[in-house]
Amino acid sequence: MTDTKLLDWLEKQNAKSRYTGRCVFRMSTTGRGWRLHETSLPDAVPSVRQAIRNAMRDEKGRRINFTEDHSDDGKILHAPNTKTSLSSFPPLRRDEKGGA
Repeated sequence: MTDTKLLDWLEKQNAKSRYTGRCVFRMSTTGRGWRLHETSLPDAVPSVRQAIRNAMRDEKGRRINFTEDHSDDGKILHAPNTKTSLSSFPPLRRDEKGGA
């Protein structure tokens, strides 16, 4: 199975919009590794590929202006134009931690 087929499958899952239809790739706020998930976080985008691309750019220390970022088909993504980095979110208190 190719990487393209794997990513296409993830894109189809995200397109089902079981929650928001927007996803993000980020490090866990509780220190338990990385996450690629559907979310309402401000940096979430409507494309799995774009979420991964954004995480790769963040890792290199570059912030993204989402309104200028383009999807694989050249369309402008309509994610919020935010300067908020996921690393700037405060850690969750013990009573706020979920099971994920």
